[in-house]
Amino acid sequence: MADPWDVAKDGLGFAGTLLMTVPWARDLLARLQREWLRRLPASGALAEMIDRLAARAGQALERPRRADVVYMTLGLLLVAASFGISLWRGLFAGA
Repeated sequence: MADPWDVAKDGLGFAGTLLMTVPWARDLLARLQREWLRRLPASGALAEMIDRLAARAGQALERPRRADVVYMTLGLLLVAASFGISLWRGLFAGA
């Protein structure tokens, strides 16, 4: 039977890492979308629309969203809690 503290430690570490990857994944998708839009062959009004869409995708990369900061902060707190459990159990529980 697994120790509940080990399960909590692993779960918090996994959830924290997952939360920290959300802003990175959004950034990667925005960059891929911008590059994909820039490679589309177009002329006239369609080219102008593509330029506007690529510019909007580029603006999303200029500054972080508030949600990204929240995801990173929560992820770091969960990873810190996981580390704290590991440290506490290693020092005082003899595990």
